[in-house]
Amino acid sequence: MASMGSLGGAAYQILLQSKLIITALMMWGIKGTKQTALQWNILVLVMFSMCVYMLGGKSDSGSGGIPIAGVLNVLLKVTVSCLCAVLSDAYMKEFKDSPIYMQLVQFKCAWCATILMISSADGQTWQNGFFSGWDATTMGVLTSFTVKAPEDLEEEDGWSTMYLLAILDSVLKNIGEACAVLVIYAAQVALPAFDDKFEVPTFLSVMVVILSVTAYVGAKPVVEKATKYDALPASVKKCVHPAAGDPMLPNEEPEAKCPVTGSVEIAELMHLLHSLAAQSPPVAMGLSHRCAYDRQLADVSCEQTMCAMDSMLLDKGMDKGMDKVLDAMWSPCLSRAWFMCAFLGALGELGNGGCGVVVPDAFSCRSMPEWAAFLEAVTQNRNQNFQEDPLLALHAQEILLKWQDKPYPPQDFYKYLCSGPDAPWPLVDRFCLWGFVAALIIRARHLMGSSDLEDRRSAEIDFGYATTVLGKEGSVDFLDSSPWPFSIIDAFININETEFISYEAYARQQPVTQPRVALGSLYWQPPVPLDKTSIPSRIRVAVVGSHATLSLEPVEMLRRFLTGVQIAPVFYGLETRWCQILGMCDQGTAALGKLFKDAEKDPYSYPWHVMQTQIDQIYEADRGLQEAELIVCTEPMAGCLMMLQSARARGKTLPLLGYLGVALLNNCPPDDLDTFWQSLVDLLESQDGQQAQMAVNNLILSEQIYYQSGYRMPYVRAHGLYTNMAYAPLRQELLVWRAPLFSYVATRCAMAHFTAANPQLETAFRFMDEGESLSYAEIGAFKAVALIPWDHALMTFYELYSAGIPLLMPGAEWMYRLLYQRGQLSVGERMYQASMPGYEGPKADFAHLDRPGSAPLDESPGFPSPAVGLSSAKAARGVAEDVLTRGVEAEDLDTAKQYLKAALELMQDMKYFLAVAENKTDEDSYTSMGVIRRSSKKSPQKVPVLRRNSSRGPSAEPWHPYTPFQMSPPDSNDWTRMRKGTWWLRRGLRFDAMRYWYQYSDFGRFPGILYFSNLPELMCMSASLDVQSSSVQMKKHNEESLVHSVTFWTYSVATLLR
Repeated sequence: MASMGSLGGAAYQILLQSKLIITALMMWGIKGTKQTALQWNILVLVMFSMCVYMLGGKSDSGSGGIPIAGVLNVLLKVTVSCLCAVLSDAYMKEFKDSPIYMQLVQFKCAWCATILMISSADGQTWQNGFFSGWDATTMGVLTSFTVKAPEDLEEEDGWSTMYLLAILDSVLKNIGEACAVLVIYAAQVALPAFDDKFEVPTFLSVMVVILSVTAYVGAKPVVEKATKYDALPASVKKCVHPAAGDPMLPNEEPEAKCPVTGSVEIAELMHLLHSLAAQSPPVAMGLSHRCAYDRQLADVSCEQTMCAMDSMLLDKGMDKGMDKVLDAMWSPCLSRAWFMCAFLGALGELGNGGCGVVVPDAFSCRSMPEWAAFLEAVTQNRNQNFQEDPLLALHAQEILLKWQDKPYPPQDFYKYLCSGPDAPWPLVDRFCLWGFVAALIIRARHLMGSSDLEDRRSAEIDFGYATTVLGKEGSVDFLDSSPWPFSIIDAFININETEFISYEAYARQQPVTQPRVALGSLYWQPPVPLDKTSIPSRIRVAVVGSHATLSLEPVEMLRRFLTGVQIAPVFYGLETRWCQILGMCDQGTAALGKLFKDAEKDPYSYPWHVMQTQIDQIYEADRGLQEAELIVCTEPMAGCLMMLQSARARGKTLPLLGYLGVALLNNCPPDDLDTFWQSLVDLLESQDGQQAQMAVNNLILSEQIYYQSGYRMPYVRAHGLYTNMAYAPLRQELLVWRAPLFSYVATRCAMAHFTAANPQLETAFRFMDEGESLSYAEIGAFKAVALIPWDHALMTFYELYSAGIPLLMPGAEWMYRLLYQRGQLSVGERMYQASMPGYEGPKADFAHLDRPGSAPLDESPGFPSPAVGLSSAKAARGVAEDVLTRGVEAEDLDTAKQYLKAALELMQDMKYFLAVAENKTDEDSYTSMGVIRRSSKKSPQKVPVLRRNSSRGPSAEPWHPYTPFQMSPPDSNDWTRMRKGTWWLRRGLRFDAMRYWYQYSDFGRFPGILYFSNLPELMCMSASLDVQSSSVQMKKHNEESLVHSVTFWTYSVATLLR
């Protein structure tokens, strides 16, 4: 009021316009919001145009003088007002998550309290009453102040002003108030209540103000885009905005190509795009709208890629809020096609789960420009279906020449990986493991088709080394979890080939053959209905088996579902520790278990007659075996046949209930297969086959036994009800089940890095330690379980599935690399694949390729030669010496231990090589991979004729394209097989057979299981897991399959004991 009273109206209004410049200055100082030279010029123009209007169109109603005190008062008022506006702007933006009404109430409460205090100072307001003297005019003024009417010249009093501050900024708000004066002028001219008339000079002044304000508002987005463009590196500007064409005209864009590779600056921009994509994955969804705008793009492939990605993400429901996000970041300076391709590249690093998983830098190596440039080049080549690219091949060659002398590349990376997320990255030598593997594949891809034999050999070495440097058993094979566009299968299927094909293309060209034999036909079916039979009220059972839970399965099913019958089991063959862990074993003599273990370690020292003699002695000394009325057999089958012989020798015929989960010939004396087959025939064909009831716990084993013998041992699913486990997810953690694989520890380390890089997912993983045992109650309390299998059938799988615990398991492509590492059903020991003498199995399309004299597959190692043994021993010695030297020079104890362990393994291998060189293959040898058995004897000179009651000739029925053993070559379970690597992933017969037979695995058949193809997908699934849906599907399948299983167990016992 003092400022208005001491100045004329025009002078007051002129000085008041200084708030535009003062506000801009304060925003610069407080918020860091700078104005460009163009914006400053426009602000000054707005202020001066208002001054012209006020001086030219208004008469001064003051005294004509401008007192210094009045000027200072106005400037002080403007300064305080602008400070309040800027602070309000800053804090309302900072707390923008709070509703606007809440923010306004917080401001007004403080103001009201201050006004009440001031009103109490004069002593009159409250004596006369707060509303004393109020009339209609007072109410109008109050309303004006509340909504911030245009004529209100006080600052930040109105609710509308505060709302504008929350959505705009202080400068724009003050410009709005300046324009309010123009609205007053129009009202004064148009309304009859005022005497003002239209004047051309005044009108022109009004137009100058309007255009000045419009220019400032319109300049803001242009300035912001120009600033972003100026911040781009020079090489990116050239890629985005070549000299030809006007970048500001979208319809005249230059050639719309994806970004040129090899540019460090582009890699940096991609890193920024990756960060943006991680924060807002739905941003990719608006690309479909851009497809409609950019039909004239020169680069059609970019547009097609963009639309395909858009469709994929739309299927995931990630299309919300796209336009707003995309428009906010768009710049006409950027080529649309370039931006889309760059953004899609960044989005590709989010993993296949689509939930915004950030890939740790060590998995992409983007923080190192030299690797980032190579990654972009390889990615572009992949988008071109890995066409030959001489420049890319040269780039790969330069990388390999630099790193070719690095000793055992996985060593340093594994150490980094398992040192935790806080370990320094990059490594001191700036090595990138997966980039190195990519370089090997790229170089091999360009050499494999050469007419030069040496080039083709080099390609084979590169492909093989690419698989080797990913660690033993592929322990650090996380290519699928990284942005590097390769799978290790890409290397395997191109070994010994001359034309490159990616696994993705191979899977399209060679789709998996659908099962020829209906899966349901392999299930057990009751042969004939049983009449009412009398089963003893108490059955003494001898349970023979070395696998604890597999042995518990039939016992538990009999206990639960044989109504009115007491099952009294005694277990033989189990290690004591398993009964202690399970707490449910009544153990017989430990001598039988020791015999099985000793025979497994040295099978040639325990021929059939030696084992039979010892089992006779065990039977004679153990009362439980003598009193048994039924033998339940799980493994080894040979041991059970010997036990039956011991009973027969003492005048007792025992029925046998078999439930197998491992190879039929497991732990059979290798030089006595003929005796085994005759004993099996005698058992299965005695008393019209009523002396034994046999079943298996997986479909593949059922077909293997049928192919070997002609006997059908049907499939009966395991349930694991002995656990009494109930699913009660009291914990939000996801349990990762331990696996006897080298990759388990590396996966645990890798997941620690992914978890640290993605705190927004709030997912906790609990990895089981080696040797750790959890109670079934503890297991059932986890949210879900991630299970990484190592064989085709695991009792752990059936236990968890029966409890209805949601299971997360690797997808098919990952399973191919896991199930054949340790699994007995896929191990190519010649003995396990042996067929019954005189029996010709069913016809498989490709069975002839494994017969002697057939076309070679260039895979069977055969018997090692002395020359190979000598050269290998020399090579192993050289490498061992180098590793030992590095161990001595290691800077810390852990590193030294790792080198010494590697050297010890090499020395063990060298010992085997020397045995080969001396032609001592008739003795057992020892290597880093375990015992190498002596060469087994060849087939007998005369094939024995088995005594069979039934004729079992070759079957004429349609059968499988591959035998159930063609997943691996015979004799592959020796040192050579181990060193050759994952042989089954080679292109052709083995790989196709493995893909075919995986369809018969319960892992891929049971409903409700969730599959992840990489670690980012596992992260996404664990964060958004629908446990209810999975558990319901599992429960339904459990109920349906349980009926079938119960029928088998009750029918079998009734048949055997009637």
